Amino acid sequence: NTDVTFTLQLIEYNIIDGQKMYLNIGEQTLPTYYFIIFILFTIQCILFTYICIQNRNTIKSIHYLMLLCVVVKSLSVLFQSLKYHSLKASGVHDGWFVAYYIFAT
Repeated sequence: NTDVTFTLQLIEYNIIDGQKMYLNIGEQTLPTYYFIIFILFTIQCILFTYICIQNRNTIKSIHYLMLLCVVVKSLSVLFQSLKYHSLKASGVHDGWFVAYYIFAT
């Protein structure tokens, strides 16, 4: 009877244009899409803030709450974009995973 021990390390990736891509083929464009959505939410936040400043007399507390909601959603999408970018480039998502879940919940 012979005992055998070994360590197996499995790394899965796709090679696209000579680069290692750790995301699935269907997820390759997610970092770009999420970043575009982040930009759109940021523009929406800026426009909403501008409109609120112009109409200061009629601002209610719900407007501030909605502005906070848009800011949190914008940050959530930004961190999700960074998480997927990190996964795409290196195969690990390091701290972006934690930052995403802080703003996602």
